[in-house]
Amino acid sequence: MGILSNLFGNKTYSYESSGGDDWTWLNGNIDSKRFNNPIKQYNTNFALQSIVNLRASYFSKGVFKVLDVNGNEIESHPLLEIFKSPNALMTKNEFLKQWVVLLSLYGYEYIYIDGTIGIKSIETVNSLVNTNPTLIENEITFKQLFNNTIEQNAKITFEDGSIQKVSISELISYYDTTSGLVRDNITKGTSRVEGCWESIVNVNKALDAKNILLGMPGGLGMITANPVNKQGQMVTMNPDDKKDLEDKLTNQRGLGSGKNAILTSTKPLKYESFVHRLKQFGYDDAINEDLNRVAISFNIPLDLLIKTGTYENQKEAEKRYIQGDIEQLSRNFCQPFTELYLQEGQELIMDYRHLEVFDTNPVNEVLKFSNSITQLLENEIITTEEARELFETIKKG
Repeated sequence: MGILSNLFGNKTYSYESSGGDDWTWLNGNIDSKRFNNPIKQYNTNFALQSIVNLRASYFSKGVFKVLDVNGNEIESHPLLEIFKSPNALMTKNEFLKQWVVLLSLYGYEYIYIDGTIGIKSIETVNSLVNTNPTLIENEITFKQLFNNTIEQNAKITFEDGSIQKVSISELISYYDTTSGLVRDNITKGTSRVEGCWESIVNVNKALDAKNILLGMPGGLGMITANPVNKQGQMVTMNPDDKKDLEDKLTNQRGLGSGKNAILTSTKPLKYESFVHRLKQFGYDDAINEDLNRVAISFNIPLDLLIKTGTYENQKEAEKRYIQGDIEQLSRNFCQPFTELYLQEGQELIMDYRHLEVFDTNPVNEVLKFSNSITQLLENEIITTEEARELFETIKKG
């Protein structure tokens, strides 16, 4: 340890102990439990909340459908009724959004199936409940999996500290990226949030710094003697002048009764404002950079998040995001229910074809094209003649 400390100096490094689950920090005060409250960060961090909420919002727009062996929709099925109101407190949209938030924050999530006579038949299922995965003790080691000695019960710790055992068959496990990378418990998932934790925390730090500057009373700045007077002589402010100026600013300046909104002085003074230089601190740029990093972690196109591109670019980004991340997420969600409650060849899906981004009505496409041409003309990007040529090209097919 002494040799490592000397080599590393005052920097903070870490190494894994032989046990695989303990970490030692050298010459630093970094909390080894830095990723210990993602819910708190989600509630107080606009970047994380915006990105996770966007993901949850898109996911919840899917329409549940049951398909038969030929891919045709089955109009009525008990499984569809469950999702209309998964439990007494939630609608379908609320339930799905909560599922995505927990999955996104922790990297894994459980749905608890509450049934009157077990869970084998969908007709006996009373409700579906999302659970905070940190409240469920369901540790499975690789050795147990390898030897097929997995414990068949899990423990749920409730808010009041009470513990209840449930069969693991009553829990549906989900993983956002992958599981098995935590050596002591292969049921834990890998969290995207943990991977970009520094960027998430940086956003709040930058906002705090900016708010401190903006929260200072009065015009943030500094008054000094003007270095050069009209005669070109160097000027300094003597102690009496300095005290007189401070007294006037403290006791006489203001908008109330007996106060002066403007103070005058016969001394050559110079005021340096700090407020207009706030941009030079680079807080907004730093926030945007960290916001982009978090968005990349969740596969969210920047055109969709920031909305600075053209209408077409945003729509293309939206379509790409739904067809990529969201539809894959929906397949992961539906698969366990397909296996549990549907006959062979049937499938539960979430359909997003009803969304505007997938609208292929030629009339709507022409209107979108016309609006785009209008914007180009208004911004003087193209001429009237060029616009006419574009319309002629479209007419010819």
